[in-house]
Amino acid sequence: LPLAAGALLAGCGPRQREELESLGECLGILFQLRDDLLGLFGDERELGKPVGSDVREGKKTILQGRLFARAPEATAARLRDIFGNPGIGEAELAFVRAQVEELGVLAEVQELSAGYAAEARRRIEGLPRARAEDRGKQIVRADVPFVAAVSVSPGTLARGLVVLVVGV
Repeated sequence: LPLAAGALLAGCGPRQREELESLGECLGILFQLRDDLLGLFGDERELGKPVGSDVREGKKTILQGRLFARAPEATAARLRDIFGNPGIGEAELAFVRAQVEELGVLAEVQELSAGYAAEARRRIEGLPRARAEDRGKQIVRADVPFVAAVSVSPGTLARGLVVLVVGV
């Protein structure tokens, strides 16, 4: 939706809006996959939230779903005691991480993430580019509402998309 809104503000046609909507969906899934991975394997200082909070809250992530689908019953029973338990410690999180790795869930989700990243790059590369003299006008026209809508993190990817999308 944010990319489609940016496309409307930039005066894109229906085909470009559809392409940007598809790109936005691809980026959204990629963001969620990476967020799920970082939520279990990341660094708390970089995340801004405690690692393992998704496990403690029992959030339904792709990691959780694939893990329970692959775990033998004894392992699944232990995992059921861990997921959704706010009192778990590092030992339980280490067990979850080990199972995610040993059962191939980590590799699968990393591969899925890489596929969405490649698709997003392909879609971005296929977008038309603005003429340099038009970019500034379009950014001024759409910058504030679009930056707020797209910038889910302060990373350069989000800032780059603003320039790319409003420049189409």
